[in-house]
Amino acid sequence: MDRRGVRVLAGVIRQQHGLSYSYQNLSHLMLRGTRCRADLRSALAKVLNVPEDYLRGRVELPYTPSFFWEKPSTSALRYSSLLQRIASALRRDLWKWHGKEEGDRAYRSWSRPILEVFDTLSASSTWRQLGVIPVVSPVDNPAVLLPQDDAPPVAWLTQMLEPWFGGNAYLNAAGIAALLEGLRTNRQLDSTRGLRTLRKYASMCRKVAPLRLKESAAIKRLQGMIRLREERPE
Repeated sequence: MDRRGVRVLAGVIRQQHGLSYSYQNLSHLMLRGTRCRADLRSALAKVLNVPEDYLRGRVELPYTPSFFWEKPSTSALRYSSLLQRIASALRRDLWKWHGKEEGDRAYRSWSRPILEVFDTLSASSTWRQLGVIPVVSPVDNPAVLLPQDDAPPVAWLTQMLEPWFGGNAYLNAAGIAALLEGLRTNRQLDSTRGLRTLRKYASMCRKVAPLRLKESAAIKRLQGMIRLREERPE
């Protein structure tokens, strides 16, 4: 990261997290590799969208192959961060609904199918295969259906799920399940376990937040009416 990038980073940390670390502080940290305060490390992890444990010096990068660990790409860091935040949000909800002991048991059963769903949704190839039909055989030109950059879907999922990560919303598991069903008709996806687990989560939401679900449905209907009025010719 160049000097301009470090200055921008310092400004973002100051604006978003209220921490008054200067360009000199961050530059010194980058050049010397010195230990930093917990509040700064947490802010850096959120702004850079990387796992906080990795900034603390952790060698392993959860949910990624081990060959990424020594010199991980930005995409690998952000993918790992996304799946760690999904796992943490899921565990938090299950603890809230069932208590810690029963919640941990449910987490051991639910976490892998849920994470596999988001692994599928975070792959660019999932969306490329949904959106295009190759002109020539993909055997001759595999890049048509197998893009190498997964950064856009990872960034989109991170932005979409941010309220869930922050504890301000539940996962709309029914909506994710409907999306997965649509993808399954276009690809050979083994998503049975993922769909079953998403529906279990959705069932719990109907029990713990029925009013919020009704409000969300009413807002969607209102938005649809507004769009219809805007599109209606005069």
